[in-house]
Amino acid sequence: MNSVFENIYLRRSVRDYKPNDVPDDIIKELIKAGTYAPFSPYPTRDQPRRFVVIKNREMIGGALRASEKIVARHEREF
Repeated sequence: MNSVFENIYLRRSVRDYKPNDVPDDIIKELIKAGTYAPFSPYPTRDQPRRFVVIKNREMIGGALRASEKIVARHEREF
């Protein structure tokens, strides 16, 4: 089977993470891979990509709570 299809078909969601930090070289490789992903050509999205890496666990929790509030607010609008 083609490795691309294999990765798509065998994809799974992970909800429980190890406490280990992800090494910087892997983070850099993931960001590099992200720059190869398709990007919307629409003028409203004609902005440079920005990747944010947060390693501080307290900041991660704060970012999660903030994003949950934003999603909840937008869900009420629709």
